[in-house]
Amino acid sequence: MTAPQHDIEIFELRAPAVLAQLHRDSFENCWDENAFAGLLDVPGAVCLAAAAAGTPAGFVLARQAADEAEILTICVVPAARRRGIARQLMDCLSQRLTGSEMLYLEVDERNRAARALYRSLGFETAGTRKGYYAKADGSRADALLLRRGVVEQKSVPRQAKP
Repeated sequence: MTAPQHDIEIFELRAPAVLAQLHRDSFENCWDENAFAGLLDVPGAVCLAAAAAGTPAGFVLARQAADEAEILTICVVPAARRRGIARQLMDCLSQRLTGSEMLYLEVDERNRAARALYRSLGFETAGTRKGYYAKADGSRADALLLRRGVVEQKSVPRQAKP
């Protein structure tokens, strides 16, 4: 487990262009600015971002409905990985999901690093979505549907961004 870095700040972010750029830097199949604008307008949308030494490094976008929440996407740009950013984003998100009892997400079954993180955070496999992810080469990858109960995580320092 990587110890959190002191130069990481977590803040709310509702800037579709910034989210689209971070997503593009993180994934081969990314969402555009319009997709993020639409997702941010959904009731119950929560978007938390991380900056490392003042530079945007990643974000988590989730939506909450009734007593359930779903992580729509989480990413950390390659240059900022392995510094505890994704874990800090997940911890802060858990603090924000008051009223939710269960948290869901999907992960590419071939993404070992993400699967290890989610397992360490208490997620368990609830199912498989065959051929869910389209790859740039035309192939498809299965998604694992993961879930865990929402538990309050230890407090992580946060700073508000304008």
